[in-house]
Amino acid sequence: MAAALFGFSAVTAAGAFAAAPLSGGLVAAILNDADIGDCATRSKLSRAGFVAKAFDLKDVTLKSGERMTVATGIDACVCAAQNCPTLVLLAEKGDAYRTVLSGWTIESKVLPDGSAVLDSHDSAAVSDRTTYRWNGTTYATVKAERVDAPLGAVKPLSVPLVFAAGRSSATVSGKAALGFGDVYTFAAGGGQTIALALASQGHEPPATVTLLHGDTILADAGRSWSGKLPATGQYRILVEGAEDALLPYTLTIAIH
Repeated sequence: MAAALFGFSAVTAAGAFAAAPLSGGLVAAILNDADIGDCATRSKLSRAGFVAKAFDLKDVTLKSGERMTVATGIDACVCAAQNCPTLVLLAEKGDAYRTVLSGWTIESKVLPDGSAVLDSHDSAAVSDRTTYRWNGTTYATVKAERVDAPLGAVKPLSVPLVFAAGRSSATVSGKAALGFGDVYTFAAGGGQTIALALASQGHEPPATVTLLHGDTILADAGRSWSGKLPATGQYRILVEGAEDALLPYTLTIAIH
């Protein structure tokens, strides 16, 4: 496991390597997360000892001269399933550190220009990959994708649904596999009526279309559905394939 952020290994009298003590500010910044702090409290280790055991720490010096550390969990207490917390911390003046990015990941990297890529596990084959740009103060999302490694396919995490001027309906098409579908987002008013019509080619059983408002499933149908929207706000449409292979579909959405 890596030594402390910007720490160095010192040779002992016996010739063995001993890790330099962890920075108190770094330890405090990592344990500021409530769940991570709770794990540290329940362990029998010191705060610094727990961080050294539970996290892989990698230091990065940016082209600007700023220093960051990527702290990635490796302990069962802080991890969930295959995802573990990753915190990107900015080393500020003195012994102060500030968390500038965090997420649940299976893999992460920070490049010398400060940009970061975080991959999180969704299923055995699919992961979600988010790319962030560093502006010297904060991170902003520049790309969010879903990656299916066995299929060698990459697609946007979601696609905004766009209606042509003066039109109340739109038709989209794509390819979807089981566990690797497409998500379309749109805003609508409460009381409006929506109609969904899905045509899937080669899917047996057919692909399905799901309408969601927040975490609430409003419709889960194989081919078509219509009904009134319950509230004004953001909605999601998920097109899910029925087989492991990517197969084509066409979806028509009408809102009145």
